[in-house]
Amino acid sequence: MLHKYLAMYAAKLLQEDPAGGTGVGPGLQRTLTLYGKHGAPASQSNFNIYKRCFVGVCMAKNSVKAEAYSIWAQLRDILLQVVTTSSFLLVDFLRKFNSREELRFNYY
Repeated sequence: MLHKYLAMYAAKLLQEDPAGGTGVGPGLQRTLTLYGKHGAPASQSNFNIYKRCFVGVCMAKNSVKAEAYSIWAQLRDILLQVVTTSSFLLVDFLRKFNSREELRFNYY
């Protein structure tokens, strides 16, 4: 039951994040902290949240600096927890992540 409300709160935080998916804003940082503290369930319904966190960290302008290590470590721990808790989702996770339709980066 906790994970249901955690996912709803994380989605709200990511939606209201002023960085808007182009960086690591306070909403993304809070989401990573919450999933790090309470655990990340291996649920397909949460895949978009995890994907948004991954893309947000990757697209951040300061993500290659040494100060960003803690954010990368939080993201790594969350994704590792998701993958290790459910091996049947690993195949689907990789298929969605490698498809061209799911992940498009537009550079302006």
